Amino acid sequence: MALLRAEGAQAIQTNKEYRATRSIPIDLCSSAFICGYRFLPLYASLCLRAFMVQSRGLPWDKGWAGIDLGARGSDLSLMQKRIFLAGAAGAVGRRLCLLLAQEGWQVTGMTRSPEKAAVLRDIGVTPVIVDVYDEAKLRHAVADSAPDIVIHQLTDLPPGLDPARMAEGVVRNTHVRELGTRHLIAAAIGAGARRIVAQSIAFAYAPGAMPYREDWPLDPGASGVISLERQVLEAPLEGVVLRYGKFYGPGTGFDRPAKDGAVHVDAAADAARRAVTRGRGIYNVAEEDGAVSSEKALMELGWRPEFRIG
Repeated sequence: MALLRAEGAQAIQTNKEYRATRSIPIDLCSSAFICGYRFLPLYASLCLRAFMVQSRGLPWDKGWAGIDLGARGSDLSLMQKRIFLAGAAGAVGRRLCLLLAQEGWQVTGMTRSPEKAAVLRDIGVTPVIVDVYDEAKLRHAVADSAPDIVIHQLTDLPPGLDPARMAEGVVRNTHVRELGTRHLIAAAIGAGARRIVAQSIAFAYAPGAMPYREDWPLDPGASGVISLERQVLEAPLEGVVLRYGKFYGPGTGFDRPAKDGAVHVDAAADAARRAVTRGRGIYNVAEEDGAVSSEKALMELGWRPEFRIG
């Protein structure tokens, strides 16, 4: 820690010397350092950016290691880059972990399974074994991770949507959407998170003219979905709801897209990755087949249904 302090002081002094000859906002580095060691990643990133500007003669908006920040990095450069992902070991969660880790996010992944925790650790995620219904333990786990963003990918359905087990699965899943969401949002607020991104579904619309858009009412019988979305959008957080189509791809039990609004798990994960730093409100996330319209996600999130990992 003493070494960090010494290096920080030396970097600030060096930056002050640059100030006389370079018209760039070096003071941002000093300010970030003063804010405390929690913001050391931010301090380091700003100093790196200033160094690239000075040493390579790059314009300020292209100072992140030579990468054009206007394309992707500018909205990340001022964030803590910490995410708490509930449901990290699920079909979408695992794919999302890969994408977030590739972008440099520090991901804490929540699961109920010790075996799945080991899998998360292997892909660069810090696992925590917590049940969403254990409110005290959940609050503690989220607070410890100090996230800027919380992602809700929790479900409780049988593998492959086994018809013999779906009746009880629907009851459990509704409970997750109602009470589990309440606990997770409370934990996010208590930990000082700024934003929440939550999984919903695009096949709970009330009957009407297709394709369904986000402003079409939901079926009154979809009480769990309605509760989840209302809680997310009414919380004192930046709320994003992703209404996913019917999943297919690795880990889903389905190799081919279903009719009436399908989405590959890789594309679903990519929508959540994009929603971490973009958009607000509700988005349909499904392939265009006449059932639902995903035009809003395409326009505002830059999402593409053909996205695949690898």
